Amino acid sequence: MAIVPYAIALVLAATSTLFVRAQRMPERFFFINPPVVQLSSSLQAELATTPLIWMPSAGFWTGFERYIISDNTHAWRHTVGAYAELARWRVKRNRSSSIYAMGTFEHIADPNNDISFNPRAVWWEEGIAYATELDTLSLLEKVAYPSLHIGYYHRCRHEIDNIFRGESRIMIYGSITAKYMLSLVGNHPQEYLDAGARFDIYTIRTDYRYPFWHLGTTPSYFDLVGSIGFNLYYQNVLPLQQLSWYTSARCIATAFAGNREFLARFAAINTIRLDYGATFGVSINGDVRCRIGIQYEYLSDTEVQPFPQAQHLLSIGFTFLSPRGL
Repeated sequence: MAIVPYAIALVLAATSTLFVRAQRMPERFFFINPPVVQLSSSLQAELATTPLIWMPSAGFWTGFERYIISDNTHAWRHTVGAYAELARWRVKRNRSSSIYAMGTFEHIADPNNDISFNPRAVWWEEGIAYATELDTLSLLEKVAYPSLHIGYYHRCRHEIDNIFRGESRIMIYGSITAKYMLSLVGNHPQEYLDAGARFDIYTIRTDYRYPFWHLGTTPSYFDLVGSIGFNLYYQNVLPLQQLSWYTSARCIATAFAGNREFLARFAAINTIRLDYGATFGVSINGDVRCRIGIQYEYLSDTEVQPFPQAQHLLSIGFTFLSPRGL
């Protein structure tokens, strides 16, 4: 349909012209967007007659990947994530707002032990956000559903099983985050395009390294200022109705400063780092979806070594996730 060429063009544009880099955010290939979740008829009726409903929706994902192009610090990747919509209330007849909490986990294993699966590093992310539906738009001859999200996200990175290496990197990078998301549904329920933009201002910034001489290697997350990023996801049904093909792209640009004072750093930006990635695969659709696909990403700092190290990564794997809201 008409969405297809636009969706493909947007994905290609995002991966070829917006080569940008930021932190290793565990949710970087997902849209956490509770407003797009269609409530049950009973909850819709309750929302129409009462000012507030509690815990109307939740979602999850869990995935496992094998790296086929990487360095000696990446062999396997495991991710887990979930959100819970804590409350939803009406702001207009056909619009609502909500508060939701989320948490994610990412684990990297390298091949450097007897079973080629050596746990190396973990990343956690927790956040709470306010989301509100905006007035619908007419886009590509379809109705688009925009939403605005504002919240705080706390992220940290820690070592696993690395004592014998004599090295360590402990990172914290929390941010005040604003997101604009747009959901466009095609002629089939399994055809839709999600697009999003995000803006982060970093508050807590920590990047401790051992051996200590790596502390002077730049960039350091002590110098984080802010970032701007974009995400796209497109899915369309295949002839076998239970299956869909999907593709996604992401890109994010992060600014670092030569001054670590909270306000002074905004006038001292001296470095912008780049990050980008894309996925392609097949989705098996049901009450739970299973995505099987290939994923590429470039990280100018993988955050695995005790010093910044760039790497192109290619992996294959699967992810189980909720039907919508992600």
